[in-house]
Amino acid sequence: MTSLSISRFRGQITQFFSWVIIGLFLATIGIVVLKINFSFLISNPVFSTIEAFLHFNGEANFVAWFSSLALLISSVLLAIIAYSKKQSGDRFYRHWKWLAIIFLIMAIDETAQIHESLAFILSRYLPGDRWFFEAKNAWFLIGIPVVLIFAYAFLKFLLHLPKKTKQLFFVAALIFVTGALGLEVASNYLQNLHTHYFWFRMAQSMEEICELFGIVLFNYALLLYLEKDLGYKHLTFDT
Repeated sequence: MTSLSISRFRGQITQFFSWVIIGLFLATIGIVVLKINFSFLISNPVFSTIEAFLHFNGEANFVAWFSSLALLISSVLLAIIAYSKKQSGDRFYRHWKWLAIIFLIMAIDETAQIHESLAFILSRYLPGDRWFFEAKNAWFLIGIPVVLIFAYAFLKFLLHLPKKTKQLFFVAALIFVTGALGLEVASNYLQNLHTHYFWFRMAQSMEEICELFGIVLFNYALLLYLEKDLGYKHLTFDT
């Protein structure tokens, strides 16, 4: 049996994810500056491979898998809480269970690109003469109603949470939604205006960075809730 202190794990995993995100952003700045000043690198296969591997808006690359891992951790932590709540007969255990399922779907979507496919299908039925109806923006039209429905369905659940957890959940959700909806549309708008490549890539990167930091803060809140409110001091694993 291996035992891991939740308090220590919370600090370590938060630092790890935060430093990787910062490192990816600095790498992106370096890559973009090199592309702007040394155009011959664009056709260099090694440089192109590295850029694709670290691209914040790429598919099936390191960033996508990294995001998927963060969301999968959220799902596992939510499942642990849901199980504990069910054992104690808590009336909100189903909310924790559904959150675990939702985050599992989000983790799968991060690599399977499900919502991008849905957005593309939706865009086929929208007017094509406006930039915000393009496939890359159509998800915004789905995302807002989904967020509103989710907020309504989970309102009582959120209100019953301890003050500290409630505050952390709210800030994490605000950061995530700002990136997933707000900055995504903003970066696409900048691209439509043919904004300088550097600023477009920075806006595009900040979109993903907000999503990632939102997840990191959410995981921090879940681990804090496990420790302070459910009394879990250690995570025990069979070895």
